[in-house]
Amino acid sequence: MDLKFIPSNLASYQIVEAEGKKYLMDTSTMSPKSYLWGSLPNEISVEMIELTPNTVDSFRLLGKAKSRTTLGTATIVLMVQPFVKIIDSLLTTFFNQNDISQRLFIKIALFLISILLTYLGFIFYARIIHKKSASQLTGQEKQYQMIFKTSNRRYYECYFLISMILICLIFYMLISGGREGFLLIINTIFTAITFMYTLGIFPVNVFYANKRILFERIEEINHKEKK
Repeated sequence: MDLKFIPSNLASYQIVEAEGKKYLMDTSTMSPKSYLWGSLPNEISVEMIELTPNTVDSFRLLGKAKSRTTLGTATIVLMVQPFVKIIDSLLTTFFNQNDISQRLFIKIALFLISILLTYLGFIFYARIIHKKSASQLTGQEKQYQMIFKTSNRRYYECYFLISMILICLIFYMLISGGREGFLLIINTIFTAITFMYTLGIFPVNVFYANKRILFERIEEINHKEKK
C-alpha cells in the first residue's frame, strides 16, 4: 500500500493518507531514536492521530498558504542577515572588552552555553507547536502508531552534524581577537539543525520516498498501556 504525505501547517507534523483515512503524524515521536545514530532496528514507529473531515483542513498547508510561506521565508532571510551582523558585532565587542580569548574556562563555558540555549529554545518552540496542535483537536481522536520496516542500510547523518559542531569548537578555541563570536553563531545553527533532526522534525516522507523505510502496518495505541 502506498502512503500519501500532505504538508502540514505545523512544524514536526505531517498529514498521512493511508487506507482511505487521514492521520496527523507527529514526527518527533519517531522511535527508536538510535536509528538516527547508526543502529539498525527491524522496525521504527511514529505516533499519529486519526483526523476527521472537519479537522483535517485545520492542519493542511493549502496552496495559497504555501505561496505566502515561500515569500515569507525569503523575507525572513533578508531580515536575518543584518540581525546576524549585529549579533556578530556585539559578540566581537564582548570578547575583546572582556579578554575572553585569554580566559579559556569562560571561553569554553560560552560555547557550551550556546548549545544549552539552543536546546532550551528548541524545547520551548516544540511545546508551543504541540499546544497549538492540541488546541485544534477535540481530545477524543483515536491514537495510532505507524510501523515501518527499515532497510538493510545504516545511516550516520547525525554524526556529520556532530562533526560540524566539533569543527566549530576546534576553530573557536584556536582563533582569538573577538572573531570567536561568528563561530558561536555558526555553531548555534548546526546545533539547532541537530536538535530539529533528532528530536523534532524527522523526515518520514523523505525516508519513505527514498525507500529507507517501508510501510508495515498501523496499530491503535492502547491508552492504558501507554500510561
